[in-house]
Amino acid sequence: MALRPSQVAAMQAITDTVAAVTGGHGDPRMLHAIALRESGLRPDALGDQKNGTAAAAYARAKEGIRKAGNPYWDDASAWSASYGLFQLMAPYWTRLADPMAHPSVLLDPGVSTRVAARMVNRAAAAGARDWHDVRMFWAFGPKGLQIPRDDERFASRVNSTRGHLAKLGYPLDLADRQISAASLSSFGVGPQPSAIPTAETSGAGSAVLAALIWGLLG
Repeated sequence: MALRPSQVAAMQAITDTVAAVTGGHGDPRMLHAIALRESGLRPDALGDQKNGTAAAAYARAKEGIRKAGNPYWDDASAWSASYGLFQLMAPYWTRLADPMAHPSVLLDPGVSTRVAARMVNRAAAAGARDWHDVRMFWAFGPKGLQIPRDDERFASRVNSTRGHLAKLGYPLDLADRQISAASLSSFGVGPQPSAIPTAETSGAGSAVLAALIWGLLG
């Protein structure tokens, strides 16, 4: 796959961020592949405004965002979007960057890489063994780790992951490696949600998650 200069720059930003917080020990390649899948390696990518998933998440999280003191809490259009390299949904992920920040902070490649890597840590803490497990955790939350590996949902994500690794010229078995090899433990600093929100999370579960993230529950 021939990469545009802007895509090369995005990959370098991910690499630099991983190196900065892991003392050069972290392997950024899987994050490269995930960013390729999620945004085409476009730090300025905006999504989700049309299908309403982020808007619904904002409706659930709005009161918590307001009570947390975020000065942009009522900017509905800004919160009803997914941002950046990893298409992070603003209502859930902005707090991990900065509870007082405008959602557009997630367009910063360094910020989005740190937030995405915290998700990797959360997956590992929940029992993810390899990057395939991480993908399931990202898509379904902790319950994704209980989905059998012969399930079509697992197989489709394995194929997708390997396809994006191939496009970047990376070894296809990279996603099979133990998650500990990523050496991303330094990313696990700061507030983190108790589960990973997705479009496939139930409404009730998402409401509780939003409340936890924005401090509405103890």
